[in-house]
Amino acid sequence: MKRQLKKNWWYLGIHGIAAIIVGLLALLLPETSTNLVLRILGATMFTGGAILIFSDLRNKNKNLSWGLWITQGIALALPGIILLAAPQFVVRFIFVLFGLWAIVAGIFHIITIFSLRDIFSNYIVSLFNGILMLAIGVLLISKPESIANTLMVFIGIYLLIYGIWQIYMAIRIKKELNNWQEPEILE
Repeated sequence: MKRQLKKNWWYLGIHGIAAIIVGLLALLLPETSTNLVLRILGATMFTGGAILIFSDLRNKNKNLSWGLWITQGIALALPGIILLAAPQFVVRFIFVLFGLWAIVAGIFHIITIFSLRDIFSNYIVSLFNGILMLAIGVLLISKPESIANTLMVFIGIYLLIYGIWQIYMAIRIKKELNNWQEPEILE
């Protein structure tokens, strides 16, 4: 491990610089970053799906077993196309779906707490949890793009911290392992 780190310490630094750049983009342009991340994911999914489809069609032409990869390819490529074409729709759809789940879960939580309040002495905390779930659900449904952009800001902060740490570790490893000699192996 030390040998690899001594030779490739710079990789951590480059990784850190890339994380800082992406983190700054996420912080400074959260809406653009959200769309970009979704489009990159869409392009990756579409490309992977297309490769599976074309590979399986080649198997068909060679009279080999085929069909399974075409199905997987279509299942991968179609959501990729949707992500490429309409990332904002995907954000809205996903957060509205989570919002609906949170509302239903909050309602069931509140109903359960009221039916069991004679068993639990501190049911107020659990009731607050159910109300909080309802509020989060309503927020997710009413402002999905804002929530996605806020998440992107948190991701940006994380990437900045991570990038700075990676650069620090690269410098530290370079310094610490500069004079390290690999031990001789006795045969």
